[in-house]
Parts: sequence; C-alpha cells; structure tokens
Amino acid sequence: MRLIDFGVYPSFLVTEKSSKYLRKTELEYIYSSRYQDLKPGILTYYDFVNQALSPVISSKIIERKIMEIGLVRVVYDNDISIIVNYTETKKEYLGILVQPKNYLLIKNGEVLSSGFQEESYE
Repeated sequence: MRLIDFGVYPSFLVTEKSSKYLRKTELEYIYSSRYQDLKPGILTYYDFVNQALSPVISSKIIERKIMEIGLVRVVYDNDISIIVNYTETKKEYLGILVQPKNYLLIKNGEVLSSGFQEESYE
C-alpha cells in the first residue's frame, strides 16, 4: 500500500538459480530469489500496483492528506486522486467504500478503478 501511496513501483531481486548459491556473499540474507519460484507473486504484486499508478505515471503529486488514521488521499496534477486504505476494515471516502488494504482511483468524483474486487472481502 505504501508504494501506491507514494507513487513508487516495486522492484525485486531475482536470480536464475536457487538462493543457496548466494551463501557466503553479501546477499546471503536473501531467503528466496529464484525467479521461477517468485514469478506468480511478483506478477500479482506488480499488477496491483500498476493498476493504481499507470493512470498517474507521468503526473506529479500535488497533495497528500491523511483523511483519518489509515486512510490517505493523494492528489495528482491530472485531477486523479488515489485513496489508500491501510486498515483491516472498510473505510468510506465521500460516500464510496474503500475495501481493507486496498485503494480507489477517483477522477471528478467518479471511481476509475479499485484494487482487489469487493467480492473477495464478502
């Protein structure tokens, strides 16, 4: 959620071989690094963040406001706002529900997209 809040794409350290080959190197603290093992998680994580950030990729953050504890609004110069819900409970923003650990993309009061589908929280 923090990546979306601050407009940052994720990065990953991946290897072709098992992380056991990192022993006795500066990277020996890495528990898992093999791309084939991490690929499904990387793709899911990247897709979630990209859905939020792709509409604002060339825009600048002009305001960041904590609406209440755990609920943040980030406004971009292209009139898109991202509402981030860090909490474990549903939050309301201008009458619109923001699912737990999720976000909303809003432009001119209209929801453009959200992260996870609401059905997964029912």
